[in-house]
Amino acid sequence: MPPMIIAASNDTLATLNSVASFASQIVQVLAISVGGFWGYFKFIRGRTFSSRTRVSIDGSVIETAGGYAVRAVVELNNVGLVRLPLGMRIVTLSVASRPAVDGANLQWRQVLLTQTLTGHDWLEGQEVVKEEELLPIPNHCLDSVRDSGAVKLRSEIWSKKGFRWTATTVIDVSSVIA
Repeated sequence: MPPMIIAASNDTLATLNSVASFASQIVQVLAISVGGFWGYFKFIRGRTFSSRTRVSIDGSVIETAGGYAVRAVVELNNVGLVRLPLGMRIVTLSVASRPAVDGANLQWRQVLLTQTLTGHDWLEGQEVVKEEELLPIPNHCLDSVRDSGAVKLRSEIWSKKGFRWTATTVIDVSSVIA
């Protein structure tokens, strides 16, 4: 059987051309829309509804009846919009020992560890909590503190999802402990 040849008129070709053009425009609109929604979920919503937290620590040295203590101020800020369940929350106090070689870095030794933010099991979105702790400097560490003139505070906050945030500061104590 010989092949069939179908003759199309100019009107039919113009109609097919306009249908193809219309279908192409529909596909482009759908592609742009899908790309926009993907961008929204990956960038905007992904950043807004994720666990984003900032932790800071600051402190000062005060003289007490029994010696000296460090007043530590820990601040935790949930920047995201989701509730953040908190795990372990600690503050450590470290003292420096004089290096064996002149010009070497100080060697820090942890001497005290305490819990902080114990009244909070979670942080709501956009919530900021701030707590102060008083950490006594052990008397047997005072010589090291006098030699170095500084103590170091470190705050570590864990979430129940396994994330960890830390903040560290070194406090000059030379004006208080002479």
